[in-house]
Amino acid sequence: MKNFKKIKTQIQKQLADHGKAVLNGFIIVEGTGNTNLMATKPGEKTVFCNTVEEILNSILKMAEACEECGERLLDENVVWLELSQTDGKHYKTIPHGHTSQGSFAFGKGCATKVLAGQAGE
Repeated sequence: MKNFKKIKTQIQKQLADHGKAVLNGFIIVEGTGNTNLMATKPGEKTVFCNTVEEILNSILKMAEACEECGERLLDENVVWLELSQTDGKHYKTIPHGHTSQGSFAFGKGCATKVLAGQAGE
């Protein structure tokens, strides 16, 4: 992940300033028992780790991967593009009369590249 150090620093600052941090819907707080940190996503999973690096790696393993480049994406960087079975192109909103194959996750830059590449077709 390109911004790993920056995100790690942001999490550490949020923990120091507020006693908790939020990343990809996970609430990160100081742990209990044998762990230093706990990340929990309401209604989903709880992760226990000893370092911010371990928490960040655990959250990223559960994150969506870009269909174009494979990079793990944080929620704020995910762009969902719908794939048309009708013409095999990706769209932000599927055109009327097309059959959708579903929505797929892309990073912002890759989504822009995919859409721009299709424009010339």
